[in-house]
Amino acid sequence: LRPASLKKPGLASLKFLHITKNAGTALEAWGLTLGCQWGRRWLAVKERNLELLPPHQGRMRSEWWHIPPRFFADNPYKDFETFAVVRCPYQRAISEFRCPWKGFRA
Repeated sequence: LRPASLKKPGLASLKFLHITKNAGTALEAWGLTLGCQWGRRWLAVKERNLELLPPHQGRMRSEWWHIPPRFFADNPYKDFETFAVVRCPYQRAISEFRCPWKGFRA
């Protein structure tokens, strides 16, 4: 898909659910070329980080753009169409294990 072909009014209502180790950073960068603020660039999610449902409030150690919508007291995604990308669970587990930020460190 070419970015110019996607610049439509409806694109503003589309939000990306960033699942770790599923090409999210690349998709966020691509979205930015379309004028979309997804993941770490959508600051409305960061502002609601402290408004999580129990037992998650005060316990989340993940980046705010990785928090599942159902954990928020007021879902920031509720008025948007959402999409996510998934990959082979086995490959994802290996990628999480080898992750230089939160993976295994021997």
